[in-house]
Order: sequence, then C-alpha cells, then structure tokens
Amino acid sequence: MLAAITFDVDGLQRDPFASEPTTETRRRLQDLSHDVVLPRIAEWLRPLDVRATFFSIGADVKERPRIYRQLAADGHEIANHSHSHLRDFSKQAKDVIRAEIRNAHDTIVSEVGVAPVGFRCPGYTVTADVIDELTSAGYAYDASLIPSWSYTTLKRAYQLLGGPQYRSYLVPQGYGCARAPRLPYRVGAADLYRQNPSATLTELPITTLGPMQLPFVHGLTYRLPKPMRDSAIAAALRQPFFTLSFHDLEFADRPDFGPLPASSMTTPHLARPIADRLSELSALVRTSQRTHRFVTMRESIGIPRA
Repeated sequence: MLAAITFDVDGLQRDPFASEPTTETRRRLQDLSHDVVLPRIAEWLRPLDVRATFFSIGADVKERPRIYRQLAADGHEIANHSHSHLRDFSKQAKDVIRAEIRNAHDTIVSEVGVAPVGFRCPGYTVTADVIDELTSAGYAYDASLIPSWSYTTLKRAYQLLGGPQYRSYLVPQGYGCARAPRLPYRVGAADLYRQNPSATLTELPITTLGPMQLPFVHGLTYRLPKPMRDSAIAAALRQPFFTLSFHDLEFADRPDFGPLPASSMTTPHLARPIADRLSELSALVRTSQRTHRFVTMRESIGIPRA
C-alpha cells in the first residue's frame, strides 16, 4: 500500500493577518519561509527516508530558487501550485488560469531544472477550465479535489461568518464533489466527479475519511480532540492509498518570528514548540510506514522521480 506526504508552500506572508502587514514585513516573512521553515521540513523528512511533494508557487521559485533546487536534489518532487497563488484562482477567466499554470511551469523548469507533472489549485477548488488546461498542457495529474461535503460546508460557513477577508479568500467546491471517487481516478473537464477512462489526466484527491468525509489535512485534523484524531489516523491507515497534506506554515516555531507577526492561520500552530510537534508527526509517519510505502505523488501513478 502507498502513501504520500504533500506540502503547499504558500509561505508565511499570504494568509490573513489581524492588521495588514507592510510590504517589508511580508518580504521578511517570505524570507523566513524559505530560509528557515523549508530547510526545517527537509531536515525532518531526511531521517524518516521520505520523499515528499512540494506544491510550489512560480513567483517564489523565481525569487528564491536555491531551496527548491536543494529539495529537488534531495529527491523531493517539485509540483506546480500556480504562479502567484491568486486567492480566487478558480474564479479567474480561462486565459488567466492558463497563464498562471504555464508561467509557473516555465519558471520551475528554468530555475529548478525539472518539469512539473502535477498541479494543485490554490484553495483546493478545481474547475473544468483548470482540468481542461492541465490536459492541454500535458500534465499527468491534478491534486486539488477534496471530495467532502463537510469541507464545502465549512468553507461556506467561513464565508458567511468569518469576515470580509474570507469572502474572497475561500472559494468552496460545489457539493457534487461529495460523490467523486475518494481514490485516484481519470478525470475530464466534462464531469469532474466521475471516472473517465479515456481521459489522460489523473485526479489524486486529498484523502477524506468516514461519513463526514473529513479531509486528512493537518491544518484541520490537528484541531480535533485526540480520540477523534486517532480515529482519523486509523481510518487513513486502512486505505490502499492516502495523502497526508501539510502547509509550510505548520512547521514554523514561535521564536522564528521575533518581532514579526504571524497570520491567523499560523498562530494556532505556534502554541506548542516545534520539537514537540515534529516528534508527534515523526511517530505518525513511522506508524504509517509499517503498512504503507511513502512515495511522491508522481510515483504514486507510476512516473519515476525526476
């Protein structure tokens, strides 16, 4: 059985803040993401002998290519996460979607020296235009879909109750996603939620569990009471393939910031020291390795490492 660890490398500067940071503060937070947090993630993975998939933003790769080159040299997969991580990416016109995907692709090729074969939409919301463009661009997989009615409901609730910043920041998937396969399937633009044997693109959905279709995304599961979290882990380990999804911000530590602010998405993770969190996550990975072999996303569909 197989499993994959993924990271959405969104940086520490993009999520909502209690008060709007200056341009200089955002730049310093971006430095922190690339100079401290990503190397920490790489160091954490090394003794576990796990190669992960890093969904990377083209503009960040252009500005700070060295860490991405190092990740690729270490055997990790560098995948496409759009060029500028537009919050409402899935609402954009088709030509904007095309430019975001292709500009990021070209940047990763030129700066890292590898051609990405997989993509993840900002915010996880995927549309027919995205699938159509990825197919045209010759991509092997998309890894955006969360087949979960509960996650769509959570996004809609935040849009309604969470303040104005969430109305543009969160774009829910339609409720039809709940009927999509939970394991990898061939996907076409005509029906995002149904197997299409003639399609060339594979959808690698984010793992969801149980009747609630709980996404196995660390930013959600860590908030659960321990019995519920343990139950989710046990359910994931019963799957023939599961993804364990992270964001880079979840590997930041309070002392990293000094006088810099942390976003509203980052702050809850800082309540515990990073050493304690890494120890707990290492135990989870080692438990999973008893039954599953960790691979990159591209390897999960039979494409060798770059």
